[in-house]
Amino acid sequence: MDSVEGRGAVITGGASGIGLATARELGTRGARVVIADVDVSALEQAVERLRAEGIDAFGVPCDVRRLDHLTQLADEAFRHLSAVHIVFNNAGVALAGPIAAMTHDDWRWVIDVDLWGRSTVWRRSCPG
Repeated sequence: MDSVEGRGAVITGGASGIGLATARELGTRGARVVIADVDVSALEQAVERLRAEGIDAFGVPCDVRRLDHLTQLADEAFRHLSAVHIVFNNAGVALAGPIAAMTHDDWRWVIDVDLWGRSTVWRRSCPG
């Protein structure tokens, strides 16, 4: 893809850090962006900032651990963008410290976000 002008992009974990920077970069290059994040307040603020910069941006609250949320994200993205050309599964978490100190719930959280958050819901509506 030589240009992102007019393309639709979806970014999980898009309310801060690398996700927000990617949304900003794609948006300044002419892409329309949907950002998703579990932190609704940060998501709303990020969308406001992107729009203030002239970027065509939408926000969708999404917990990537939940398939129903990912399905809703896909539905909302196609509704706002008509077509999705770029999907950046950026949401991710990590824990610091000794592995022996990590609980089962700690591991479940990391695996649920970092593995199950890479859903294949996008295949159902993507051409080709």
